[in-house]
Amino acid sequence: MKPEHFRRPMPFKERQALQQKVLHLLDYPTTTIGSFPQSDQVKRTRTAWRKKEMTDTTYREFVKNETARWIEIQEEIGLDVLVHGELVICTR
Repeated sequence: MKPEHFRRPMPFKERQALQQKVLHLLDYPTTTIGSFPQSDQVKRTRTAWRKKEMTDTTYREFVKNETARWIEIQEEIGLDVLVHGELVICTR
């Protein structure tokens, strides 16, 4: 890592004002922290992909659909800041 990776391009107050202008968040927005639960389907799909029993394209499509499902769940329950829940595409 380079030293510039540890410095922000603008002070906190400026970032905060810019974020508020764009995101219109409440004073105490709701979100989640950490990973979402991995269903049996997620575990089976990842295992099959790691064993090369499924193509990268099929796996990416599964992750895309599962991520969309979790975003929909977050919208339904009224979270302010949506997250991917760490269901990201792994690399072999």
